[in-house]
Amino acid sequence: MPVQKKTIFAVGLFPDKNKNFLRNLCKRFRVIMLRGQCFDPGGKYSPEAVEDLLPEEDQQLKSQEFNWELYRCMKFTEQQLKILLGGSDQSQLTKEEYERLFRTTSMASLMAHVFKKLTERIKIDMVVSNADYSVFRRPIVLEAKKMGIPTLNIEHGFFATTIEPSALIDKNRMPSLIFFSDFVNLDNQIEKEIWEKYYKLSSAGRHIQFLTLGTPNDESYDLDISKIDAIKFLGLKQKKFTIMVASTWIEARNAAAPITGQIEHVEYFNRTLECLRNLQQEQPIQVILKLHPAYSTKQVYTDAKLYLERYAESIGLKIGLITCKHVSKVIAASDLIISPHMSSILWEGVMAGIPGLLFPIPSFYFKIYRKEKLNESNVLCRRGILRFVFNEQELRERISYYLDGKNYTRFKRDVVKLCADKQVSFEPVEEKSRRICDWIEKFLSTDTPPKVIRVSEFEDERVNMFFQMGKDLIRDGKFKEGLDLLSQVLQLDPRHSGALKLLGELFQKSGQEAKAKKMWQLAENS
Repeated sequence: MPVQKKTIFAVGLFPDKNKNFLRNLCKRFRVIMLRGQCFDPGGKYSPEAVEDLLPEEDQQLKSQEFNWELYRCMKFTEQQLKILLGGSDQSQLTKEEYERLFRTTSMASLMAHVFKKLTERIKIDMVVSNADYSVFRRPIVLEAKKMGIPTLNIEHGFFATTIEPSALIDKNRMPSLIFFSDFVNLDNQIEKEIWEKYYKLSSAGRHIQFLTLGTPNDESYDLDISKIDAIKFLGLKQKKFTIMVASTWIEARNAAAPITGQIEHVEYFNRTLECLRNLQQEQPIQVILKLHPAYSTKQVYTDAKLYLERYAESIGLKIGLITCKHVSKVIAASDLIISPHMSSILWEGVMAGIPGLLFPIPSFYFKIYRKEKLNESNVLCRRGILRFVFNEQELRERISYYLDGKNYTRFKRDVVKLCADKQVSFEPVEEKSRRICDWIEKFLSTDTPPKVIRVSEFEDERVNMFFQMGKDLIRDGKFKEGLDLLSQVLQLDPRHSGALKLLGELFQKSGQEAKAKKMWQLAENS
């Protein structure tokens, strides 16, 4: 009698990045996905659509439940805007903003509802998500954790270029810790060491186990693509030093991030292209502008491409190519990569033997990290494999450094040594996909699998988020707003020692010793 396959609920897999992984997953397990996320991975097996397994009435939200969720989401959003904008009237949502919030909340609530209904009919053995921090993945991961279903997060990018916490201006003001699943799969030991350092500084990481089974990204550097073939495919010129200018994705982690980030992104392109224009007049270089895949939306890509073409023409720079596709071939064609952020493409360049330069976006880096520590804050930077540059002169000097063949050869030797020291090797995506599936199979086949921690056992992540925001506001002198958030923390968790200690410090500074001692006593007993 054949052994019944374990059931995996997969969410957020990308058809352009995870086809190989999904094909391997479907071979070994019964895989269920939301219809809108299903795709054919090729081969004998395919995922099932959850909508085919549930009656129609289970695929609809009850209006009363949804209205409550929408109300909570709307009030929370307006409350956070009010804090960020200092009580301004602008904290009220506009009609357009409300409609966007409604659509997003509707989708997220519906997905969580459908997943709960599915678990009433079918035993789900594990939830596998890609990027569990997405608003369209997190609700399902949360529901799974509430039910004690193991959760595994895989990634579509690489984190080896991430800055370590040693460079933080204030270790109490860390960048957002994004993972939430029980198990988080990373590509290599370098990534694991970096993330473990961050999560050791936060109670948010006490339930997470990091794995290094390899990132199963189909659209990545490919050893089988030669530089000659890539240049020919992309329509570039042979025998020219090819510089890729990469972009990044401006993630809306706070209200100002998209606006500030986009302005500085334009400035990054302007400054970089002007530097390359001057260099192009003296050296045989050609330039590729590689836009982030998030730019692939037709109108966004069209507008960005038109702006960059016009700007390059206005300053007299010849652009060889502007694209947001063909990442494997673009990497293979490049001799140097410039990026404004700790992008995955920098690590892929390292694996391809291509040096990278970080020309950072100030609003992110200089508010969080000590500028003088950035070139010491990552093993790649410490070994000279990646380098931060902070102005056009440094950028030009570093490009000229790599135009020297001896320096380029030295760089390649340094990469080989790093990979040997950290036991990093290039592996095909097929091998990574098989290894992840092997791990899942072994995990689910044990008689007593490791206990996973339910959400209720380590409290809702909102508590830590409110506490961190409250501390930040108080440190910035916004005491009323900060105290409002500390009050919310204690409503959710009356024994939160961090909030109690901080309130004690504030009472002491205001001369209220009795209240300070009471807070400290409560913190000590919590």
